[in-house]
Amino acid sequence: MDSKQYVIQCLRPNCRFRYLSSIADKKTQQCIKCGSTTSIIPFFPENRPNNTGISPYKHHLEILCDNIRSAYNIGAIFRTADGVGIKHIHLCGITPAPDHPNVQKTALGAEKYVPWTQSWNALETALQLKNGNHYSVFALENSKNSISIFDIHSEPSGPLLLIIGNEISGIDPELLTMSDIHIHIPMVGSKNSLNVSVALGIAAYTLIFR
Repeated sequence: MDSKQYVIQCLRPNCRFRYLSSIADKKTQQCIKCGSTTSIIPFFPENRPNNTGISPYKHHLEILCDNIRSAYNIGAIFRTADGVGIKHIHLCGITPAPDHPNVQKTALGAEKYVPWTQSWNALETALQLKNGNHYSVFALENSKNSISIFDIHSEPSGPLLLIIGNEISGIDPELLTMSDIHIHIPMVGSKNSLNVSVALGIAAYTLIFR
C-alpha cells in the first residue's frame, strides 16, 4: 500500500495555513482557507511500530451497546474496541451496524477487525451470556448503587460483559437489575456524563489493563 502523504502549505505570507493530506489533486493547489496558491510537498511517514502484543490483556472483555442512536458514536466505539482488544461487540436494539456509512466514517476500517453480532433484544442477549456462558456483567451507569471505575477491587471469574446505554435515556432498567455491578466514571465539572464513545474508551482501558 502506498503510504505517501502530502504537506499542503499556503504561500500567502498573511495566511501560511498548513495541513496534512493523503491525496494531492487540483483542489489542494488552492488554499482551503484563503484560496491562494499552495505548495505541495510529498513525504513518506515513518512506519509506525507494530503494537501487537505489547502487553498481554488481563481480561476477556466484550461490550453490549443498548440502543445507542448515533452511528458516529458506534464507529468511534469500533475503533476503540480494535485498539484496546475488545473481543466482541453486541449491537442491540436500534444500534446501527457497520454497514451504516457513518459507522464506517468514524471507524476508519476498524469495523472489519472486531467481531460483532446484532440483536433486537439487549436483555435476552445479556441474560444468555450471563446464565448460559457465565459472563460477569458490568453496567456503565451512574446510579445510586454505582461505584467509581477506579475503586473496583474484585476480579471477574470469567469473561466480562460491559453494558453501555443510550445517549439520553441510559441503560434499560432490567439490564441494570441483572448486572453484577454498576460502575461510573467520576465527573468533576458541571456535566454528569461523558459522550458514550469517550466513556467506553476510558472504561475499556481501565478494565482490561488494571
